[in-house]
Amino acid sequence: MAYALCRSVAFFVCSLSVAACHGGDALSLPGDGGPDGANAGDLAHGPRTPHDKVDLLFMIDDSGGTSAKVQAFRTRFPILVKSIDDLAAAGHPASYHFGVVTSDLGAPGISCGNNRGAKLQAIGHGAGAGCAGPTGGNFLSYDQSTGTNNLPPGQDLPTTFGCMANVGSQGCGFEMPLESIYRALHDPIPENQGFLRDDALLVVVMITDEDDCSADPTSDLFTANPAYGALNSFRCPRFGVACEGALITAEAPKSYSSCTAATPAQGGKLTDLAKYIQFFSQPESKGGVKADPRDVVFALIAAPPTPVVVGTGVGPDICGSGTSSCPIIGHSCSSPVDSAFFGDPGVRVDAVMQQIPDHTNASICDSDDALFVTAIGDRIKAGVLGQ
Repeated sequence: MAYALCRSVAFFVCSLSVAACHGGDALSLPGDGGPDGANAGDLAHGPRTPHDKVDLLFMIDDSGGTSAKVQAFRTRFPILVKSIDDLAAAGHPASYHFGVVTSDLGAPGISCGNNRGAKLQAIGHGAGAGCAGPTGGNFLSYDQSTGTNNLPPGQDLPTTFGCMANVGSQGCGFEMPLESIYRALHDPIPENQGFLRDDALLVVVMITDEDDCSADPTSDLFTANPAYGALNSFRCPRFGVACEGALITAEAPKSYSSCTAATPAQGGKLTDLAKYIQFFSQPESKGGVKADPRDVVFALIAAPPTPVVVGTGVGPDICGSGTSSCPIIGHSCSSPVDSAFFGDPGVRVDAVMQQIPDHTNASICDSDDALFVTAIGDRIKAGVLGQ
């Protein structure tokens, strides 16, 4: 990948062993009082409104390294389809929108990836020949109440979603998943018009193997500034994560504890997470995406936020030409059964998720997403029933 952003585990050697995969938090449902779900009574918004509309936005990392996980998730998508169809059969049909965006927003000041611009992708750039997207638009409409949809001829819902979600692996390695979601739902992007409905339950699903690297368009973080080190994805945690009150450094090997998203006051150069936390967790009157924040469900597949370990990468694919070695962030999980499943500590994405009342998560290193997809279905059911 250009600018030494290749993420394949085969191309680098870390100077110290990174801990094995840490599974995601135990799944729990809204109202159960568990760590992964908020009790509706604690939110002080009165009874929850039942919904007959549900908008599902999938943010899929399209940089190198995530393809195997995306494929695994796609194979479990029929579980979600069965869940919503069973709900309709039980007398609770709804109108569903399915949309896909990627983490590729390019990077300010350099040529990186393809800059998908937070536009809904009618068909993924990794989809094979014969794969078709929704007809007449960039998102899939599936209305159980009227029996209408915009599925292409000869394709069912799981197959069509699979074509949309096969986003490929040529995206920019400076992933900006949080900003991509924000723009897709907030900005007046022509390709996205009609997807988000005011009276619909909003379900956001994020799949990424690296942490968020969202930055202001005026940022110089991605330029060839030697003060920032090698032009690779280590710049994101280096200037986006603070441990024990200070930015992490290029010293390797070194392990950190008590890590959080870095603030501008600490020298952080990534977008302040308050922007995204407000958007997802606050009512519309305070800048949120929904009038009632309980109408937002956030589902995250990422690597656990710990451990945070700085190691050493070697070779031009990691460090750029003319540099024999450079600091890299170590994986916070890697699957013991499949080397294709690994990920770097998701400190920023986890911090946002934790502030959204209704959330669920799983590890990027899990080989089977059945429980995670089932949890999404359960949250949709709760939203449709107003529970």
